Amino acid sequence: MALINRISRLFTADVHALLDNLEEPEVVLKQALRDMRDVIAIDQSRLNATRQQIKQNADMQQQLQLKLTGLREELDLCMDSENAPLARNVMRRYLLTQKQMDTSNQSLAALQTQEQELNNLLAQQANELESLTQKVELLHVASGPGGMTACEVISDEEVEVALLRHQQARAEL
Repeated sequence: MALINRISRLFTADVHALLDNLEEPEVVLKQALRDMRDVIAIDQSRLNATRQQIKQNADMQQQLQLKLTGLREELDLCMDSENAPLARNVMRRYLLTQKQMDTSNQSLAALQTQEQELNNLLAQQANELESLTQKVELLHVASGPGGMTACEVISDEEVEVALLRHQQARAEL
């Protein structure tokens, strides 16, 4: 039984090694770049749609505010003329409009939260895309004729340390 498991693992490892040799890292990275750009485009269109909804909601709130102002004036007129049945009808419309305004406010808050989340997501995706693009460029340089033989990626920490050293050298001058 143990022999069969070992042979099975050996066969699986050979198949994986064969597949690894068939895949070209540059092609896989380029496909990942295309996929990431597609995702960013979709998220950007979601952000644009959210911004459009925010604009529509703000326009609707403006209209509701004008309607509330008009209903307050009508209510004052009804109260001044002591017409209680008409005042009740106007108050009913006023309360309904006020509920619509409250619902619109809640919707606007949710949309603004969604917009902020999408902005954050797009910023994160842009950073990841930039990093992946740099890796593809480094791989292209490393595999190009007369290029480097090994592909090294410079970490963010290395950049920060080098920047601090440069700033320190400038300060000493």
